[in-house]
Amino acid sequence: GYRLELALAPSRPHDVEGLEAVWTVSPDPRGGSVIELRSSITPAQPIPEFIRLPILERTLRASVEALAAEVARRTGPIASAGGS
Repeated sequence: GYRLELALAPSRPHDVEGLEAVWTVSPDPRGGSVIELRSSITPAQPIPEFIRLPILERTLRASVEALAAEVARRTGPIASAGGS
């Protein structure tokens, strides 16, 4: 499989304290691929959970949907996009 790790560049300005993400692409037994995203975001300022969680969910969903759209553009429709 493949693994792509992302992190904030400490020398660049940003509005979060920390951000890390790992995309992992592994073979699926049915012949396709399984793509997994794990991420961690630390806000620079405290944000109440009832505000932070919906923003995080929308951002992650948009990232996964953008990836699925790009894969579909390059290879054809994806059988299943989504998950937990």
